Amino acid sequence: MHNRRCAKHSSDCIEDYANILQILAEKIVGQFRRKDVILCSNYYLGFVFVAVAEFGRRSALRSLWSKIRGSSSLLGRTILFWVVKNSRCGMLWGSLMSNNTLIIIPARLASSRLDRKMLADIAGEPLILRTYRSAVSAEVADVIVACDGEEIASVIRSAGGTAIITDPHLPSGMDRVCAAYEEYQKINGEYDCVVNLQGDLPFITAEFIKAGIEGLCEFDYDMHTLATPITDDSYVKNQVVKPVIAFSSANSGRAIYFSRSVVPVGGPYYHHVGIYYFRPCALRKFVALPPSPLELSEKLEQLRALENAMTIGITVVRKAMPISVDVSEDLLRARKYFADNC
Repeated sequence: MHNRRCAKHSSDCIEDYANILQILAEKIVGQFRRKDVILCSNYYLGFVFVAVAEFGRRSALRSLWSKIRGSSSLLGRTILFWVVKNSRCGMLWGSLMSNNTLIIIPARLASSRLDRKMLADIAGEPLILRTYRSAVSAEVADVIVACDGEEIASVIRSAGGTAIITDPHLPSGMDRVCAAYEEYQKINGEYDCVVNLQGDLPFITAEFIKAGIEGLCEFDYDMHTLATPITDDSYVKNQVVKPVIAFSSANSGRAIYFSRSVVPVGGPYYHHVGIYYFRPCALRKFVALPPSPLELSEKLEQLRALENAMTIGITVVRKAMPISVDVSEDLLRARKYFADNC
């Protein structure tokens, strides 16, 4: 009986806690050194998060998060984000993010370099299903597939997944993702983060997916993506997309350009990972833009954003590049990787 009363009390008071925390953060900004702000905020936020964790009130946690995101002070939001992310209730952070993030995997049968590659076999399962299973096993978000017809949809649905069939004539994967999102959110509501995960990444891990989600939340960019360091001569290959990054820290910064050519001159070189992270409003803005000249020239849809003054944040994950299946040689490499490691 005591636990039920406490649970009800924590649920009733969480809005008050959230309001107090918002006021606290904005009052102390500019009055103390950064260290003192973090210590003070951490004390109160830690208390609330422990209370929420004890009673399992996920809805209360979401309420607190909405207050953090709605803070009128950018510095206040940054501090609160840092506290939540680094508090001793870190497990709740993962739970919260998974509750507000939707991964959408765009998939179409036609492919200029490897025909019907989404259904290409890797140890008895189609490529798209391998990618879907990897995204689900990361346990950081809801996962759906946005496809162009019944063949791919039936593969996903037979495995218990959700597939949304979109117009097969959509011009890009980003358009497919947006179309599927609009359909899905009619029933399931808006998400804070929408992830466009390329369907040709069959062995993508949670570490990569989480890095971009955190980057989108932590920095003030329209969209976010990932890269890995290139440590061999693969940077000369046309299919290896290289980002040019203006770093603001050791592992993150703003994307200046993306190219199939060797850039920047003299290096260092990074390999772009085909995952994009958006807030829904930025995703809608992107797909409303017409294809841009550089996008058409390089055949890289992210250049549409840069040409229209949208900002792209980028996080460097210092791990080996996940296998991406673009051509037949990549498919053979993916099959060998599975045989050796899975």
